[in-house]
Amino acid sequence: MGSSPFPKPKRATCPGCGAEQPAQLLRHHVCDWWRWLDHQVDLRRDELDGFERELGDYLTSTRGRFDVWYAERERGRPAQLGHSKRL
Repeated sequence: MGSSPFPKPKRATCPGCGAEQPAQLLRHHVCDWWRWLDHQVDLRRDELDGFERELGDYLTSTRGRFDVWYAERERGRPAQLGHSKRL
C-alpha cells in the first residue's frame, strides 16, 4: 500500500499512565486511576520485586519470626486507654 495523502498525527505517551494518544490532546488528558496505578507498578517492578525478596528474607529470619509472633500477640490484647508504652 502507498503512503496516505494525509499527515499522520504525532502520538505522545502520557508519563503518568502510559496511554498513547495524539500529542495535541495530551495536555487535556486525565489519567484513569487504575491505569495510572498499573503503569506506576510496571515502572517500579524491579524495585517492588527487590522489596518482596528482602521482606521474605526478613520474615523467615529469627528476628522476623519473633516480630510476627509479637505483633500477633499484641493485636489480641485490648488497647490500654490513656497509657502510652515507651520502648
